[in-house]
Amino acid sequence: MASYDDPAPAEVEKVRLRQDFPETGSDRYGGLSDGYCFRIVFAAGRLERSYDLLRQFLQEEGYEAVPVPADADELKKFRLPPKLRHQLSLFGEDGYVHNPLKILFPPQGGKRGAVILEIYNEAEAGHLLKFHRR
Repeated sequence: MASYDDPAPAEVEKVRLRQDFPETGSDRYGGLSDGYCFRIVFAAGRLERSYDLLRQFLQEEGYEAVPVPADADELKKFRLPPKLRHQLSLFGEDGYVHNPLKILFPPQGGKRGAVILEIYNEAEAGHLLKFHRR
């Protein structure tokens, strides 16, 4: 029998990824974490649907205030040009980058319509250096 002091199941607040970053080796939410970076792939067949799922995930996990492209068409503008993709990839990622998030396109030959989300642990010492791969 539940007491009146116990919150009802609907009232229990979900632990969000931003406040409780996954530990090393965790496969929470279907992604992988090394303690510094959580990486998950959204692949719903079409880029538009994959990106919608990614945005919904960010909102549910506490990253709603981080600016991201408004839709898949805007996200495509951050894609490296096909002819220069190999050369420019030496200087940066193929996708949108805004601390603590990276929304990346898979390498050629990867799943079409997929997007890769990398979230960096803001509470970790040296977080900005890790985010910029330094």
